Amino acid sequence: MRKKIFVFSVIPFLFGWFLDMQAQSLDSLERVFETGKLDASERLNICHDLSYAYAYADFRKAVLYARKGIALAEKENNPVMTGAFWQDLGIAYYMFSRLDSAAVYLNTALEYAEKTGNEQLKAATNAVLGSLFCQKGNYSEAMQYYMQALPILEKENKKEQLGVLYGNIADLYQTLHNHDRALDFYLKAEAAARELDDRSSLGCVWIGMSGVYLDREDYEKALDYAEKARKILQPLDDKINEVIALNALAQCYYKGYKNYDKAVKYAEESMHISEESGFPGSRAVSLQLLSDIAFSRKEYKSSEDFAFQALKADSSDVYLTGGLISNIISANIAMGNRDKANDYFKKYTDLINSRANKEFQSALSEMQVKYETEKQNLRIVALEKEKQLSDRLAVMGGILLLAVIVIMSLRYRMIRNKKRLAEQHALQQIREQQLAATKAVLEGETSGQSRLAKMLHDSLGTKLSVVKMNLLRLRKNDLPEKEIHEEFDKAMDMLDGTIKELNRTSVYIMPESLMQHGLKASLTDFCMTTPRTQFLFFGKDMRLDSMLELTIYRTVYELVTAALQHEGTSIVCVQLVLSNDHASLTIQENNAEFDIQSFESTIIAPIRNRIKPLRGFVNVNYSEKTGTETDIGFEV
Repeated sequence: MRKKIFVFSVIPFLFGWFLDMQAQSLDSLERVFETGKLDASERLNICHDLSYAYAYADFRKAVLYARKGIALAEKENNPVMTGAFWQDLGIAYYMFSRLDSAAVYLNTALEYAEKTGNEQLKAATNAVLGSLFCQKGNYSEAMQYYMQALPILEKENKKEQLGVLYGNIADLYQTLHNHDRALDFYLKAEAAARELDDRSSLGCVWIGMSGVYLDREDYEKALDYAEKARKILQPLDDKINEVIALNALAQCYYKGYKNYDKAVKYAEESMHISEESGFPGSRAVSLQLLSDIAFSRKEYKSSEDFAFQALKADSSDVYLTGGLISNIISANIAMGNRDKANDYFKKYTDLINSRANKEFQSALSEMQVKYETEKQNLRIVALEKEKQLSDRLAVMGGILLLAVIVIMSLRYRMIRNKKRLAEQHALQQIREQQLAATKAVLEGETSGQSRLAKMLHDSLGTKLSVVKMNLLRLRKNDLPEKEIHEEFDKAMDMLDGTIKELNRTSVYIMPESLMQHGLKASLTDFCMTTPRTQFLFFGKDMRLDSMLELTIYRTVYELVTAALQHEGTSIVCVQLVLSNDHASLTIQENNAEFDIQSFESTIIAPIRNRIKPLRGFVNVNYSEKTGTETDIGFEV
């Protein structure tokens, strides 16, 4: 049986089985992939092509690129390509006759196809599973998978993939000796291959047709198709299908013309190519042919040896394994080794029973489905009778339902009234809380205004009084000119200091940067213009309620000003953290040796009273080693 497997390219702009390897070798394609100078989509496509191409030549590399593709597709969150790479992995294991592992990976690919709804991936995976079960000898299940793939491909008119599938279905019919149906599908596959000028697929079709005519004992046609297949496949460097073509030639010379020398020549050539390319399944077929030929030549020991070598190479194909065990039995009977022949006859019987049991289980499952269908029909009849009874009950139920609706309506109104009263009560509590908060803010404003008035009186008032006295002295005419200039300069310096003090006072009242840009910008400006002060910001730069922003700003202003007035404080650190639901403020000074009681009563207590209505809190920690840390938090 041939091994022509197709895989779908599931990216819209990629079609075909893999890139044109005449234009770009696999080695150069690997180098392109490993450079990393590609976007994710290009890396996925090249990895997909490499994995599929190596499935025919290098098992290790095929698996390597399939697994790399799975990791890359999962990283890019691309479930369709993830499924395609699982299919590539299954094909690699199938091509090298590791059928159980291949089935696991292909079923994973099928799950991705179902989950993503990708019909191309679903059809391709079903087709490969069909070939796998065909090789395992489970022909009924193989045909089911093929028939699931066929309507999808015919609907989408995928001629290239249809041609491959037609050929695989034909192979299955040929295995079942249904030569007429096999020939019908081979002719469909041949027409598709000719239309697409697909020489590889055409060679595979001719191999299959050679087998049909060989079974029909039309040896001339069988040999003609086998020779044409070898001739068209050899220049393509399609090793695995060339091997199968050589086996077909060997079969023709062995079964049709009894030319054992030529049969051995082609079988041995096929075996050597299989060994070099690492195809255990094809090597096993070649060894079976050599075993058959040796038995016909009455070289019974050689026949047995070839059969053992074939079993060692690949025992996954049930059909092939049965033929090999039969050769071992026949050879040992001919050599008089009855005990050994009897042992292998038991193994042959076990193999047949195992295969029959699988087919019985499949038939049993079909019977169970039929039983469930009949049971469902009976259930439908019973449901119709139940419906008549339910119609009568529906009228009575309607009356009862109406009564329930009336009762529930009255109850709903009562609940709604209670809910409304509860909402009004809650609203009243909220208003009371807002009133308390407003009162506290007003008290804070009053306190702030008192502090502001004290600042203006103590600082600006004193300085302006001194300036006034200096100016009055200048009115005297008896002062020397030098002294007049000195007094004037003093007055100007005092005025400059007064202006700076006025600026600081205006910044405390309402800084311009706070109104326009928010807390981060205003605190950055404040700390940059204030000596020995650092500012750190974390979180999201966002605007808060204007009252909350002003409260935070004035709190920072007061705490920093108070800290810098403490003797021994060399640095003050302001840290602000903003998030969607919380604002956190930390003021640190490297000093704790001051009048803590006075600090608590004159600074902390007013701040605590001011921020409490705004759902804020204040914590102060004093440490001789680390200094004083004031933590303030608000719910935003």
